[in-house]
Amino acid sequence: AGFWPPLRELMQNTIDHLDLAPRGRLHPALSLRVERPAGHRNTLASIAFRCGDEPVCAIEVEEDELRILQHYTFPLHPRALETGVPDAGKGGDATAGGFGDGFKTAAAALLGQPACRTIRWTFETAEGRTVRWDFVGAERAAVGNFRASRVLEVHVTADAAPAGAA
Repeated sequence: AGFWPPLRELMQNTIDHLDLAPRGRLHPALSLRVERPAGHRNTLASIAFRCGDEPVCAIEVEEDELRILQHYTFPLHPRALETGVPDAGKGGDATAGGFGDGFKTAAAALLGQPACRTIRWTFETAEGRTVRWDFVGAERAAVGNFRASRVLEVHVTADAAPAGAA
């Protein structure tokens, strides 16, 4: 299994959430470019979605890091961290999971890999705030019939709004 299935799931969730490729085809207003940026020694590849000259989303791959950069979007609501939340945007019974179930499963799978120490999502708002989601493995003691285990926990932190921002 390795890293590919959960990384693919994170990238697919981004593409679906931003509606970059509805019905499996690139949105007609967008262009897609895959390149190795010059001058970025550690970047192995960059997958960039653009609308004309404006960046919409980029997926940057490094040897030990995956960065997904979303432009012109708002941070996900913390309810996306809940499981089993129905997704009104999905195609009904023909689609799998609720909103974000795939990315939570992917995060748990990645944290189960010995080489993956942390997963952090950083959202930067137009108002200059930074919101961070740190995905961590948390130890749970045995209780009754439940064995001791390691579970997925997400710590959400946010910077205070800059002076004058709403």
